[in-house]
Amino acid sequence: LKRADRILADIKELEDKGNSANYVLTSTQAYADYLNSLSYEEVLPHVYLNYMAIMFGGQMIKKKVPSTGNMYEFDDVKEVIQSIREVQKDEWAEEVNKGFDFNIAMFEELETECTSGKLTSTV
Repeated sequence: LKRADRILADIKELEDKGNSANYVLTSTQAYADYLNSLSYEEVLPHVYLNYMAIMFGGQMIKKKVPSTGNMYEFDDVKEVIQSIREVQKDEWAEEVNKGFDFNIAMFEELETECTSGKLTSTV
């Protein structure tokens, strides 16, 4: 993935500051399991959804994360949008909606974990 280096840089930055992910949220594991059950073609709507979410919604999230937020930076937004438009299909709508449901569940669980004190940050 073209995002992998940026994501890994954010993880390393957080680890260098004393933060580590010592477990996976249940909702995150559920989404990962679901994605792993899909074929290459079936996973494409989720790639579309998450790229668009990181590219656009990620600009708001970037201001809130305790790292530099490298994963939310794109060198050429217009080029990325064009490449996505070349492969996107209207038939993806149902699968994209499933992806939204998984993402909502992850954010809700993350909020619960943070407000309960289970997740802490040294940043």
